[in-house]
Amino acid sequence: MEIQNRTFEQNLTMSKILSNEDPKYVFAALKLIERLYHDKLISERVFRNILNDCADIVDLSQFVIYEGEGKEENNV
Repeated sequence: MEIQNRTFEQNLTMSKILSNEDPKYVFAALKLIERLYHDKLISERVFRNILNDCADIVDLSQFVIYEGEGKEENNV
């Protein structure tokens, strides 16, 4: 029986994305993560943390985080 460390795998995946640091790929990955957030598959806190980790690579004004009902905030 093989035990996997999920946190380690997530960190490894994130480090692979960030090690490339090609803004096109990071932006595309963040847009996919944004779709997970809008589909309510990840929480706002998780989405904000991921965006903040990539703030020096991409322009965060292109991402939408909902603040309450019907309100949108573009800036992270």
